[in-house]
Amino acid sequence: MKQEEMLTVQDLARLEKKINDCVQLLSDLVRKRNPPIQTVPEILKVDDVERLYALSPYLQREARRNGTLRYMVSGRREITYNRTAVEAFLRSRTLN
Repeated sequence: MKQEEMLTVQDLARLEKKINDCVQLLSDLVRKRNPPIQTVPEILKVDDVERLYALSPYLQREARRNGTLRYMVSGRREITYNRTAVEAFLRSRTLN
């Protein structure tokens, strides 16, 4: 081999550092593109149900009135739902 084609230990160390930097950059990009899955809280407010499940406040109110969506009223007359109740309501409205 020619002298200029041989890699020194320093060259290998620099190459390894560059590769590690590239791997770190790629993992950061993947993490930004696929954020970690956020869990849904157990107790949901009307706004939460609208944001997470796309159920309008009007539809929620009608479902509460006809008894198909179970709900709770907190001390300040704030309507809240248990997550399982909302998901059961959605399953009951699913058509096969």
